[in-house]
Amino acid sequence: MEIRMLSAGEISRNLFADFIRRQRVDECRCLENSAWVIRSVPSVEDWKEADYTALIRRLKTICATGIVLGAFIGDGLKGFAAVEGIPFGNDDEYLELSHLYVSADCRGQGLGAMLFRRAANWAAGQGAKKLYFSAHPSVETQAFCHAMDLHDAADPALTKTNEHDVPMEFELKNCHKSKDRAQEVLRHHLHCLEARCGSIVASVVLVGSLADDSYTGNAGSDIDVIHILRDDAPEDGRQRVLDAIARTEEETGNDIPLARCVYRYRDLFRPYPTDFDLTLENLDYMELPVEVMRIKDGGRTVFGEDLRAAIDHPQKEDIVASNRMVKTWEKRERAAAGGQLSDSLAWPLRMKVQAVLARALLDYYFATGKSCSSKNAIAANMRRDVPHYRFLDLVERCTRWRCHPDAFTPEDEAAVLDEFQTWANAWKDQPIDYVPYQETT
Repeated sequence: MEIRMLSAGEISRNLFADFIRRQRVDECRCLENSAWVIRSVPSVEDWKEADYTALIRRLKTICATGIVLGAFIGDGLKGFAAVEGIPFGNDDEYLELSHLYVSADCRGQGLGAMLFRRAANWAAGQGAKKLYFSAHPSVETQAFCHAMDLHDAADPALTKTNEHDVPMEFELKNCHKSKDRAQEVLRHHLHCLEARCGSIVASVVLVGSLADDSYTGNAGSDIDVIHILRDDAPEDGRQRVLDAIARTEEETGNDIPLARCVYRYRDLFRPYPTDFDLTLENLDYMELPVEVMRIKDGGRTVFGEDLRAAIDHPQKEDIVASNRMVKTWEKRERAAAGGQLSDSLAWPLRMKVQAVLARALLDYYFATGKSCSSKNAIAANMRRDVPHYRFLDLVERCTRWRCHPDAFTPEDEAAVLDEFQTWANAWKDQPIDYVPYQETT
């Protein structure tokens, strides 16, 4: 069984070919005269084709700012969950678990609990304080919710999806993303990796915030590890490592996700591989030159051989080609979702911050020819080496949000939200290596 994130492009009617929605309901939890009672309400729940059409359209839209998770047994989808990416509530403390379903032939096997934990962990990683769920009133669904520590929502103004649903919420404070927990999860993974497939892995390189000690555990914090297979690893080597990653996340309560970048050693030398489909599953190959740059620029070997010195350093044309592939893929994703993935202005703050910092890393390289893979250091590097960068103040504010959240003020947030539209439009109709500088008179 595998649980993974779904892209908009793969969400279609065929995806649900092996999924059985049918659910027999005998008793429901009902609110009567301000008190909850159990009533006999026999019915059979199922979806018609019109329901699938609406579901598919909605899930594709969620992919733009939230997450859709699919649970597969073999090639068949047997469960799915979706978390909306737009915060709500008086203090924007909620994200909504809008979908959580398990196929009739797989209920009672713990699949729903695994999907729920993975969804809750993702929501906690976005900075939410609570997960909202408009739960079906059947006694079976209500029992599941209480087993997951969901309780009746405190805010009566929260909207139920259906008239008879029970509004419930889950406190995300117990989702652990501290630096100590991240290091513990990493140690557990490396131990399990050695036991399960260590003989086919040449090296594991830690990059990102945990490698440069800027990890904060706030929204967007994860464990950036790059797995390098031996060249003689079997054909299923990549899948074996991905399975080991999934097992680690399951065994550590899905507290902190691990990156799923897996390459063969020979892939890390120019010219980089290009004979792959532009799909979400191959996103790490689309971004391979950037990942190699991260290995070379501050990566830390945590397993196996230290191969960093031997690996080729990417050139500008490699970075441009990588970004061109990603843009082509994103264009296809938007088309598959009916154009509903294009509105970056609707993104929540954490996605806007990540986008600004990721682009700043590229602009620094295009402007100076030097690499910087640390989102913690990029603002200082830009201030020193590219002082006329048009969005320098925006990058500094986004750095505070990500790396120094205690110093991020309401004025910073207002400025980020106000300037983001200008930032998002700056590269329109420009070449990939375009760097925006301050306008001079």
